[in-house]
Amino acid sequence: MKTSILFAFVVLAMLAGCGGNNEENTEPAAAVERPKPAATQKTERKIRSVLDKIDDALDQGNYMTAADIALRQSRTPADRRENVQYVSDAIAGAMAQGDAKAHQAYKKLNVFWMRQQGR
Repeated sequence: MKTSILFAFVVLAMLAGCGGNNEENTEPAAAVERPKPAATQKTERKIRSVLDKIDDALDQGNYMTAADIALRQSRTPADRRENVQYVSDAIAGAMAQGDAKAHQAYKKLNVFWMRQQGR
């Protein structure tokens, strides 16, 4: 009996503690976010356009073109690494099926990774 009374007291204390502020934030989360600066939006569009170009080349089976875009049109070294990894992952299936073009593109990307490693 003492345990159930103690349990009820703990539950009531927790419920009373949660009552705090009755004002609710009814604004959706998207409305609370600050707008991004124009420079950030412009950079994001450029990054997106590079990824779109890469995707277009991959869709057409132009693996070397996708590799070239990833290596040459990336804005920053970090973007370049991400784009090269993206292309490497995307052509893995074609390489597994024995596609010579995919293997050639992978070799080109591998040179980039080796240079990053300092080899």
